Amino acid sequence: MSTNITMPDLAVNLAQVTKDAIAEIRPRLIDSAFSGVRGESENVRHEDNFLSVHDLWMHQHYKESVHRCIPSLSMRRKNPILR
Repeated sequence: MSTNITMPDLAVNLAQVTKDAIAEIRPRLIDSAFSGVRGESENVRHEDNFLSVHDLWMHQHYKESVHRCIPSLSMRRKNPILR
């Protein structure tokens, strides 16, 4: 599978995804810290750890954003052979 994105472009795009995500989540984390409402939820995979609503948001945000930067990742999900 080939792509038109060069490695430097990909690195720049992924760095921007991270910067954007941090900028978007930072106010939520600060509000959560000051309010004491951490938004915890059970982590069934790791009983000694919890997932906050912020963890879940970041996971989904990165998943969607990285798929936009690397379209072939989306293709893998659609093709059962490549899962």
